[in-house]
Amino acid sequence: MEKRNSSHISIGIGLLLVGAIMLSFQLVPDLRQIIAPYANWPLIIAAFGLFLIFTGFIAQNPESITGGCFFIGLAGIFTWQVYTGDWASWAYMWTLFGAFSGAGTILSSFVAPQPQKKIFKGLRDILFSAIMFFLFSSLLGGKNWIGPYWPVLIILAGLVMLAKPLFSRFINDSSESETINN
Repeated sequence: MEKRNSSHISIGIGLLLVGAIMLSFQLVPDLRQIIAPYANWPLIIAAFGLFLIFTGFIAQNPESITGGCFFIGLAGIFTWQVYTGDWASWAYMWTLFGAFSGAGTILSSFVAPQPQKKIFKGLRDILFSAIMFFLFSSLLGGKNWIGPYWPVLIILAGLVMLAKPLFSRFINDSSESETINN
């Protein structure tokens, strides 16, 4: 499916859903009071992420699926911070962005060409993000996951970076190979 057509499909589905929601508020005036206790702003971000994943699968658009996972992860971070009041955790929580994108890359492998490469790339991103999360949270006031052994995480990050060239035929994504060929 062409990118242009998939964009039209995503926008069309989005407009249908927004219109249906707005119409339901018009037809059932008490609906706002029923939903209000459950609708907080991180939930709106998560709903947007679910919308992107849904339309990504319908339109066969892997980028939408990856973006949707990113927004759902972001909503998870914000939900944690809203309910715990631990806004300082942002100092290390941002390192999870790579894991969210990695999960999206794995999920998008169902609609993308070369799914095996997508899965390896997603797993690599999740692993690197987890290493960075444990490192930054241990150093910046989060839970001290590994105590004095935090340099081990730097060594693991280095091993991940060294492993990429060794396993490049499995984890080399198409954009890198296109750059090399040009």
